[in-house]
Amino acid sequence: MYRDVVAVAKSVHRFSKAIPLFRLISLLGRFSGQMTKMLAEFHGLDSSDFCVRLDNDLSLGVLMYSLSSSAYLDARRRGFDVSAARYEDLVARPPSTRSDPHRLSLTVIYLAIHS
Repeated sequence: MYRDVVAVAKSVHRFSKAIPLFRLISLLGRFSGQMTKMLAEFHGLDSSDFCVRLDNDLSLGVLMYSLSSSAYLDARRRGFDVSAARYEDLVARPPSTRSDPHRLSLTVIYLAIHS
C-alpha cells in the first residue's frame, strides 16, 4: 500500500534471520499452512489469517504485508482516521540532534503541530 510489497518481503526476510520467532515460522512454515498457523497461535498472534504454506523466503514478508494492509484498510473502513508513514520518508528526512523527533514524526504523517 505505502511501500512496494517486494521491498517489504525482502526486509522481513532479512530480519527473520535475526528474530527467532520469525525464523522458526519461516522454516517450519514450509511444511504446511497448519504449521504456520500453529506457530503463530503458540506465540500469541491471531492465527486465523496465518494458515498459509510458506513456499519460499519471501512468503512470510508477503503474508505480513497483506495482514498489515488488511488491518489498515479495515480501520479506514470503520471510520478511524489512520495516518501512515512510509519508512522511506522517515529515512529521507532524519531528525537532527537539535530537532525534536516527535515533531518530525507528526510532520511526516501530516498532523498539525501546536506549540
